[in-house]
Amino acid sequence: NMVLNLITLGIKFILKTYFQKIKILRIKLLTKSKKFRGHIDKLIIEAEDIIYKDFYFKNAIFEGFNLSINFSKNRKIFNLNDFQAQTTLYLTSENIKNIINKNCSDINKEIKEFVVQNLFIRDISFDNQLINFYISNEEENFKFTYELIFENNNLILKKCNSKKYLLIPFDENISFKGLSFNKDYLKLKLKSRVKLETKKF
Repeated sequence: NMVLNLITLGIKFILKTYFQKIKILRIKLLTKSKKFRGHIDKLIIEAEDIIYKDFYFKNAIFEGFNLSINFSKNRKIFNLNDFQAQTTLYLTSENIKNIINKNCSDINKEIKEFVVQNLFIRDISFDNQLINFYISNEEENFKFTYELIFENNNLILKKCNSKKYLLIPFDENISFKGLSFNKDYLKLKLKSRVKLETKKF
């Protein structure tokens, strides 16, 4: 379908514009009608090696639902309305290390101060629901261990054997749906309403 192919190209352009780096593995558009009538029931995007505003992700699966698309008369521009989406993100220890070491956002500065006292992270490992941070300076090596949980739409970093904790809030348009640990990665599930800053492509 030529129209769906055009939309796919537009989505690829959007992704390349919004992300510092992204390797797109698959884009799939699902519609109930054989003839496109401006409605897409489901959009599936699979990607890897992602960097967005200095946030690093190994893999991501994005599912958008009930998208409404309106073309201009010349069909070279289309408007994409806001829509609901579910995203699954996979973060390796290397991803988390890069985020904390390189990202300069306000919340990340708080995380770096809380977790490693603004020192450089040498390595990270996962141990059940725990994250171990390995730090070294010229004289000593350190290990800091934290529990990562979520509650009331906040991620919470809690220092083991201590009452100290840090709330990591999410954007008001994002609902946190799940968190699970694997030996090699951290898996996050999010639900959100997608509102693009610019809607014309």
